[in-house]
Amino acid sequence: MKKILLIAGMLLIMHRGLRSQVINIESYRIRTDTSGWAGSADVSLYLAKYDEPILTFLTNLQLQYKEGKSLFLMLTDLASVQTDEEKFVSSGFQHFRYNYKITDRFVWEAFVQGQYNAPLAIDWRFLTGTGPRFKLVGTDKFRMYIAALYMFELEKNTGIEDPINANRLSSYISFTLETNENYTLTSTTYYQPNFADFADYRISTALNLKTYFGKYGYMKLKYSLLDDKAPAEGVPETTYNLSGGLGFEF
Repeated sequence: MKKILLIAGMLLIMHRGLRSQVINIESYRIRTDTSGWAGSADVSLYLAKYDEPILTFLTNLQLQYKEGKSLFLMLTDLASVQTDEEKFVSSGFQHFRYNYKITDRFVWEAFVQGQYNAPLAIDWRFLTGTGPRFKLVGTDKFRMYIAALYMFELEKNTGIEDPINANRLSSYISFTLETNENYTLTSTTYYQPNFADFADYRISTALNLKTYFGKYGYMKLKYSLLDDKAPAEGVPETTYNLSGGLGFEF
């Protein structure tokens, strides 16, 4: 009964906010000590209120392949938003990431990402970057990482004719806490300043709680907050959202 009530509560969340434009990769990683394929898929639902109530339906698919010192990660995320007037806007991203393990605590990362986000006035955004990732703590119950990557950004905003580009630092600190076999909490905070103008930066933080049931199923609750000092015109600097959903790992 408690789990049924938890599912119901997670799927009927009401909040004010916008979909974040900084993708929290850490919550999608699957911990595995074996080579080969792993993955997960989930659906989430939340109710939000802008000038009018809207319903948002999110789907996510993750595939991960590990072989030797290499780890390949692919993420796909799509969101559909329906208003009372039956207008649809959407957001989504495709992310590819490669990790090469140099030592037990030192990994080199490289990634490519494409995304669009109508609520945040992003027609399209292309990102690519590379840099080191360090493991600070690595126990069975608690893991902590820091990273500092160079990132190139090319973006086209709604209503703006010419794309804009920036060279940024994409740094983050992340931890994962596993209290037992059924619960996992992941927290990640990103800091992404523009090298040409450090007053132009983004700070994003995300908390992701998963509770597992059965062998493969899980429920999740996610909160994210974004502070963007140079958003697209008409978009507030600070946005946040809270969502809940169901998924399975394979």
